[in-house]
Amino acid sequence: MATYWIMEAPSGDAGWAFGLPPGITSAEWPRHRSTGLPLVHGFTIRVPEEYRAAGPGRASLSYFHPGDSESFPSEEDQVARVQVILAGRALDPDEAGHPFWRALEAHARSRHPATVYYRDILDHDHAIVWHTAAELDGPRCRRPETPLPDGIDGDAMHLEDPVDVEVPLGFADTSPEHGYIQLGWPLHPVQNTEEELRGQGFGARVLEIGTDVGGANYGDGNCQVDLDNGLLDWACS
Repeated sequence: MATYWIMEAPSGDAGWAFGLPPGITSAEWPRHRSTGLPLVHGFTIRVPEEYRAAGPGRASLSYFHPGDSESFPSEEDQVARVQVILAGRALDPDEAGHPFWRALEAHARSRHPATVYYRDILDHDHAIVWHTAAELDGPRCRRPETPLPDGIDGDAMHLEDPVDVEVPLGFADTSPEHGYIQLGWPLHPVQNTEEELRGQGFGARVLEIGTDVGGANYGDGNCQVDLDNGLLDWACS
């Protein structure tokens, strides 16, 4: 399989970083399954045919990451409540009066059918939403915004900050000196080896993301995602 490199480029032929995703509703926006907070949209890219793991009609993807979640632990009772609501439990009467819990309940009923969640080594969620061509060309989705209940801190997802301005991305002809977004091998893990990733089950259709891409925090390291079987590994340098 060919390897593709995606970098910041005026052409925008590969997609965009930061900004907002297309093709979903606010209720479908991926959320952290422990805190219930909306994940951060990192980038949306067009995917070459051989990497379309969700089927040939899903020709692009949006990647969402957990911001700085490792720095903002949540209260255990709130985490437990988020998880049962995402599992379909009805809201308590006091929760029904709060917009955050109502939005979380709506999300539990409205998940996008082509969303794949990934759990990292710190028990934080990442997500990929696959889009059709029509969805990619559709309007951008506004980031969900509601007041937060006591015990859930929105700083991890930078919810108090405006959404970062969209940055156009383009396909590069050759491997760049510093990795940004890559589809295909060889990968460049900073703590594991390629052999160890293959031993974990990483196959041919892989995505590699550099630190700071779309605001992702890998501690000056990078992240590897297997697009076929839900594997994700990242490490700091």
